[in-house]
Amino acid sequence: MRTTVAFVLAMLTNSPSVDAKEARCSLEPQTCTDWAAAASLGDGVRTVFRDAKTDEEQETHGESMLAANTKRSTELMANEEKEEWSTKYEMARRRQQAEMEASNSKVGELEKQEEERAQEALRAQHARERERLLEERAREQEQRAAHEQALREREEKATCKHASITVHKADGLLEQDSSIDPYVKVTYRGQENKDLTFQTKYEAHTTNPTWNHTETVLLCNAMAPMRFAIYDRNWMTDTLVAQAELAGR
Repeated sequence: MRTTVAFVLAMLTNSPSVDAKEARCSLEPQTCTDWAAAASLGDGVRTVFRDAKTDEEQETHGESMLAANTKRSTELMANEEKEEWSTKYEMARRRQQAEMEASNSKVGELEKQEEERAQEALRAQHARERERLLEERAREQEQRAAHEQALREREEKATCKHASITVHKADGLLEQDSSIDPYVKVTYRGQENKDLTFQTKYEAHTTNPTWNHTETVLLCNAMAPMRFAIYDRNWMTDTLVAQAELAGR
């Protein structure tokens, strides 16, 4: 117990250790030796205590630094994990956005193709409908033409008559040139109000030909005139010699 008290006093300061020593020696002479030993060790003990305190402070400071470094490392790791998570999230978001854009583009392309197919089908339907209408119109026109033709034919049958036309002869054709080879072309009005023609044989080297040619024809317009034209037959081009007209009645 005496040694402990002296140790504590020695840790505080040298003077209190000496005072304690003197006070203790005056009261208890038998303990003076122990107090003296304690007093003489005061400086050394204080030094040991200070070294221990310094070690403790250094240890405490080291622990604080370790804790701070650990905290800092934890924070850095957390920040790195946060940045990594943020990067992964951004990459995933961009990938999802790209997939959505690709999907939307594909959907848009499919819709466009579907619309084009629908438009093509509609155009084809319109083309078929137009072709059908044209065919119906053509059939109607054909039927109308056939009907009109039938009407004309009935009318012509009602108004047309068979007739015999005879070309007898001609006198005094180019008397100054007896080398002509005359023949006659006869033009009359036939069916469908068309002009039809027949001709006689030619007579060689005469200006007073006699043909006596008879032709049976179908006259459909009694009011139309009948024309007679006499030509000279040549090797290259026939020459008109004379012409006459028989008025209709």
